[in-house]
Amino acid sequence: MSERFIAALAALLVPLLIVCSTGHAQQAEQPDNEQAVEPPIIIDAEKTDYDLRSGLTRFDDDVNIQRGAMHVKADRGTARQADGRITVVELHGSPTIWTDVLDDGTRVDGEAERIHFNVDANVITLTGNARISHAQGETTADELVYNLTTEKMEARSL
Repeated sequence: MSERFIAALAALLVPLLIVCSTGHAQQAEQPDNEQAVEPPIIIDAEKTDYDLRSGLTRFDDDVNIQRGAMHVKADRGTARQADGRITVVELHGSPTIWTDVLDDGTRVDGEAERIHFNVDANVITLTGNARISHAQGETTADELVYNLTTEKMEARSL
């Protein structure tokens, strides 16, 4: 049976709620209304280990993440929380696969050995045999940094 970890990142007039399929729920502080409303991050995995003190959740075996139109598939990963909300998600796989649909409806696909998602900055960093392809072409590099808000990408050699 897979575990499900749901974290609402921002919702107007509704507190943040984190739920695991084990039935445990934790209510966290309501985010500032000045932040953009984002869909919740939903993480499914075969195994989930949550440390209440550190705010670190580890996911193993068939990790699937969804946030609106964004989907990520990985072998394993971690999510870090601060003040009751997810701030960073880090995923590893052979490869880790990422797909998203842009505001104009075009699809973006990416893969890498490691994907780091800075939730606060809304930036995804793909590292290790990184590749992003979209309607305008394909980019490969040691590291690709993609800003989900501005839809701008930076390629780096390490």
